[in-house]
Amino acid sequence: MITILTDFQSPRLKYAVDTIFREWLNLDYDIVTSVNQVDHESCCIVYGNYSHKGSINIFKEGLLDESDLRKDLPAVTSHQDLPIIFEVKHVEDFDLPFDVFSAVFFCLTRYEEYIITKRDEHGRFQAADSIFNEHNRVPYVDRWILSLENLIRMKLPQWKNPRSLNWLSTLDMDIAFAYKGRSLMRKVGATGKDLVNLRFDRLRERVSVLTGGSVDPFDTYDLFLRNDGADQKRIFIPVGDRGRFDNNLDVENTFLKQHINKLQKRVKIGLHPSYHSLDKEEVVEKEKFKLEETTGSKITESRQHFLRFSLPESFQILASLGIEKDYSMGFHDEVGFRSGTAYNHYLYDLINEVTLSIALIPLTAMDSAMKNYLNATAEESITVMKEILQAMQNTGGVFTSVWHNHSLSESDDWIAWRTVFQSIPDIVRSQR
Repeated sequence: MITILTDFQSPRLKYAVDTIFREWLNLDYDIVTSVNQVDHESCCIVYGNYSHKGSINIFKEGLLDESDLRKDLPAVTSHQDLPIIFEVKHVEDFDLPFDVFSAVFFCLTRYEEYIITKRDEHGRFQAADSIFNEHNRVPYVDRWILSLENLIRMKLPQWKNPRSLNWLSTLDMDIAFAYKGRSLMRKVGATGKDLVNLRFDRLRERVSVLTGGSVDPFDTYDLFLRNDGADQKRIFIPVGDRGRFDNNLDVENTFLKQHINKLQKRVKIGLHPSYHSLDKEEVVEKEKFKLEETTGSKITESRQHFLRFSLPESFQILASLGIEKDYSMGFHDEVGFRSGTAYNHYLYDLINEVTLSIALIPLTAMDSAMKNYLNATAEESITVMKEILQAMQNTGGVFTSVWHNHSLSESDDWIAWRTVFQSIPDIVRSQR
């Protein structure tokens, strides 16, 4: 049991301590505003203008008793090679060198993304613009919590909080098949395009696949779904209207509908909201309904196409439509920890000062981020993922990989990337 002795209460404080103690450390807590209310058999944490003998003393910076957005970003400093924010000036008076509650709140809410307005051509926040851009491959929030956990363990020696390292393997089905599942008109159009571009290799492959002579190169689902030691697996399926950045196939096609029905017998399926659905509730609702009609099942999980979302609007919409978990919280152009953590957490809406009913599952490493943005070779990507997992070794959490069925095809510019995917089980096992 934890007693937090403080001179204020607020929705922000409640979110921070709920996440830290109940969600992550599995500890019950009570917030009190008087020394007389302290349970003397509990571990007492003083947060504010109080003193209590034998307590853990945490500096209060002030962010959590505010109800508006600041204009300035906090400075990132360092303590024992770990980045911190909201540093305390007189460290000798406190048990940690910074306000851990405010720091966790700042990172999990993505506070900086409300202040930093710069975005890429697709409206996405870029890793290089984060104040933690030099530390994105380190789960710094998880290390902060581990420091707090070590202090609590000194007060509660019987308490145990086992940490484990898990692998969540996910697949985005942006283009279900290279050749199969298309209407006659699209088949004719694609064949004509191959002829115009003198792509006779593709034309031969297309004919071979459609006549049953060979397997569609994007049909890599059995490879993804094989028993490889992943703790969980997910496939996210797009069903929106076709557009410049939405090249998915029509799920009303009988062949594709049968394919999806086969997949859902083996793995949990989520929605992949289309590029053009961003912040359009009626479009997301239509797509969710369409996928539910196709599968005959309620859809409660999602990941944004292109990892394209805005805060807090995208998640307000998803939550209102019954999406309980979203898997988009990662960088499109970097590997690592966009929120500083490898642990699931609910999203706090900084505009309305409420906790939304949607849990965010952090995304750790994505094929397209490594190949297209980091310009990493297959071998370099294996090394990068190994370093990420090594960084998680002491703190645990979930390593969430994102692959695409076409990137497992060993075709075009994805040659050798199947090997990268197949290396993940051994890398995970080596760090457990």
